[in-house]
Amino acid sequence: MLRDLVERETGSAKELGCETLYSEELNPGQTYGGVGVSNPFLG
Repeated sequence: MLRDLVERETGSAKELGCETLYSEELNPGQTYGGVGVSNPFLG
């Protein structure tokens, strides 16, 4: 279930040409399919 969410979110971001996905739920600093994750609430 979580894996499906990650694939949907990062896949959509990649299709739109985004390099960074801002999310509280995913691990900041990780890269999924070429899309980096950043938590906007961490300094």
